[in-house]
Amino acid sequence: MISLLEILTCLVVLITIRLSRIGNIKKESLAPQNTKELFAFADLKEREIFFLIDVLKDKKYEEIAYKYNVSLSTVKQELISAYKKLGVCNQKEFIKKYGNIEIIE
Repeated sequence: MISLLEILTCLVVLITIRLSRIGNIKKESLAPQNTKELFAFADLKEREIFFLIDVLKDKKYEEIAYKYNVSLSTVKQELISAYKKLGVCNQKEFIKKYGNIEIIE
């Protein structure tokens, strides 16, 4: 089950990204200090963001599939797509590059 806080955190990130693209504000001005790097996810789909957050929380692909009621292959395909967009080849590289991001609970 997705917590309300996880949904709200992702919504704030997505809204801030969209507002920053307009050019009226700097994305850093709305970003909490410990989530600035999440803006690298700007070109990702919402589902990809949720899956990546769970990967950062050290969840197994099977747990992610169960949590979102999707197949294991869907999780793998979405994450492969997300890794490509972020310029990493696999989960290990993703963790190495983005593992220092603090996820607000």
